[in-house]
Amino acid sequence: PEVARAYAQAHALANVVDKVEESIWPLWGVCVFHLVHGDVTRSETIGRRMMTVARQSNSRIAWLVTNMMHTQLCFYAGRFNEVPGHTEQVDDRYSTVQDRQLIALYSTDLKLVSSVHGAHARWILGETDDTPDLVRDCERHATMLAHPYSLAWMLTWGAMTSLHRGDVEALWQRVTEGRRIADVHGFAYVQAMATLMMGWCEVQRGQVTEGVRQMASGLAAFRATGAGIAVPYFQTLLAEALGQAGRWGEGLAALQEAWAQTQQGGERWHEAELHRVRAVLLAQDPQADRRQVQDSLAQAVAVARSQGALSWLVRAEADAQALLGQPLNPP
Repeated sequence: PEVARAYAQAHALANVVDKVEESIWPLWGVCVFHLVHGDVTRSETIGRRMMTVARQSNSRIAWLVTNMMHTQLCFYAGRFNEVPGHTEQVDDRYSTVQDRQLIALYSTDLKLVSSVHGAHARWILGETDDTPDLVRDCERHATMLAHPYSLAWMLTWGAMTSLHRGDVEALWQRVTEGRRIADVHGFAYVQAMATLMMGWCEVQRGQVTEGVRQMASGLAAFRATGAGIAVPYFQTLLAEALGQAGRWGEGLAALQEAWAQTQQGGERWHEAELHRVRAVLLAQDPQADRRQVQDSLAQAVAVARSQGALSWLVRAEADAQALLGQPLNPP
């Protein structure tokens, strides 16, 4: 809460100065605070104000920060098709020599944040062939920065496409290094993400009970930082792992909480996966209601199609074939 108050005061002060571009940093602070807290809808309102400031000032830095922020806002809201345009604007405006110094104000390198979310969006959109190369490019950029937090964040959240692809060894290698850096510097936010992802790796390796325990521990630690962003997706991952452990009832309870937060905060990038995993867990019930399974899969397919999320769509359609024995009828 004290962070929010500090940025709000900075924003109020910036509003009384003559130079409109002076307001971009406190606006970013308020916007990213609410985003990390999980309130995507509120963040988008502030993001629109940032866009107005960028237009009015026509400042390169204001545009750079605004486009960087919108790569995240569009991504988390599930508007994946809008992400590449903002990523390209960041790439065009970013100056390696000048803008590395902005890390002191913005906590993480602006180009890195944009590139990571751009790579993530491309994978979900189905442009999966070049994703490993994009992630390696991000890793090289993060290493060049010599900024511990940027690198630790890249090696955890930035490595999530390895999780989506099911590349356990690539994910494990990056996340363990990210965790090491986070341990040295006390980055609790990164430590928690790393713990959750390492637990996911253990589940995939067959150590399901221990993996689920680590995932739950990491999620609890992540939420203890005050973070709400990505929590519904992390709950979806945990629910799927609980299903693998035969604990489908607990998994469905986790998804119910995830869905409530999705509706409240407006974070939508994971929504198709949430519906798909619900169908998988419902199907594990010995008294499974085939209609509920079918409805959840239909929701997953509909959301994925509306968002252009081809990778999520492929998964939902594959599960429809596996669980129902037939593809879903097109809308």
